[in-house]
Amino acid sequence: MKKIFQIFYPDIEKGVRLISLATSIRWFGWGFTEAFLPVFLFSFAHTYAETGLLRSIYSLVFLLSLPIVSWLADNVASKKLLLAALLLYPLISISYFTAGALGVVAFVICARIINGVAYALDSVGRSTYIRNYAKNSTLATSFGYIDSIANFWWLVAVFISVLLVKYIPIHYLFLAIIPTSLVAILFVRKLPNEKNRKNSNENNNLVSEKNVSFSILGSYGSFFKTIISWKKSVRSLAILLFFVGIITTVGEFFIPIYAYTQNEGLWKVMLLTSFATLPSLLSSLLGAVVDKYKRTIFWSSGLTAILLFFLSFMATFPAQLALVFLIGVCLQLLSLAVDREITFQVPRENIGSISGAFQGVLQVSEIAGPVILGIAIDLLSMHLILMALGICALVLAAVYFKNVKNHSELKKNKVLTLF
Repeated sequence: MKKIFQIFYPDIEKGVRLISLATSIRWFGWGFTEAFLPVFLFSFAHTYAETGLLRSIYSLVFLLSLPIVSWLADNVASKKLLLAALLLYPLISISYFTAGALGVVAFVICARIINGVAYALDSVGRSTYIRNYAKNSTLATSFGYIDSIANFWWLVAVFISVLLVKYIPIHYLFLAIIPTSLVAILFVRKLPNEKNRKNSNENNNLVSEKNVSFSILGSYGSFFKTIISWKKSVRSLAILLFFVGIITTVGEFFIPIYAYTQNEGLWKVMLLTSFATLPSLLSSLLGAVVDKYKRTIFWSSGLTAILLFFLSFMATFPAQLALVFLIGVCLQLLSLAVDREITFQVPRENIGSISGAFQGVLQVSEIAGPVILGIAIDLLSMHLILMALGICALVLAAVYFKNVKNHSELKKNKVLTLF
């Protein structure tokens, strides 16, 4: 019984638990509107192309903000980044509400721009805090716990909004973001003061306590210089995370569309989408698995390949549901394993930069995935694309196995040299 309790309430730091509460409250507010956001944007654009442009504003601003936010994450306490993000979210809420009330698309654009900046501050600040202050033995568990509890409350809000939208216009639902963001601020303010990073010495205090100079060009230069200087293992993890983002696009976006084109009912399409996202609720448990088994990347990549091969020729709907769910579990394991591994691959002073860069990798995969896969599926077929992705997963598993083997041999040779 105690072990079961630890799965859902793991032994993690007070600060990480506070961030999980703040994130859950904020996501609960967003859950009232996010499921309807594509329809809301379409109501202003009226064409798929223009809707895509409105959607892309957020992604573009997010990517442009990352170098600056990453610099701040290396030089300013994560708590301040999180507070700054939460102060911006009410402005997003007001902009969306005003856009819906007045029918002015300029307010939608304003909301998308602020949202890109806010989420860059929020996501980088959160991941930097965890990498700096979570125990090494619970890193993946910490990431997974936040993911699980936040997604759970997001889904609760989605179900409530389905009932409310029958009686309340969509733009009124955006107002739920204001109180939830303000309540989240109360929890973030309780975060312990960030005086020393883990594994630091007396001279390695947070740079926020030093006199640092900031320039926009300097932050971009530092950001890309850090990326160029990545060692092979970090580049491999970035490629793996990009691949995870691509596969996620297949499960959450293209498989449901493909089912619809095969004359499946809308309720089946919704089930496929739900089963693709359900593994996020298991993130806390999966994080504990990643922390315990260090070769999760190898066997998760291999299992993903096998499942993709099966999905490529599976026609029965119940089997498709099971496969989509299992692939989602494997992708969640891979994502958490990458979050854990990169923490040990870079110096402490670059944790903010690496957090921002890997957030950028995920965002690029979300932009490129639908375009690349959409064109590929149109030119070839869903079956061939799934098989091709399965082969890619096998290659990544083999590369990781080779890297781990070489690393083990290198450590063994160093030990023999000592004797």
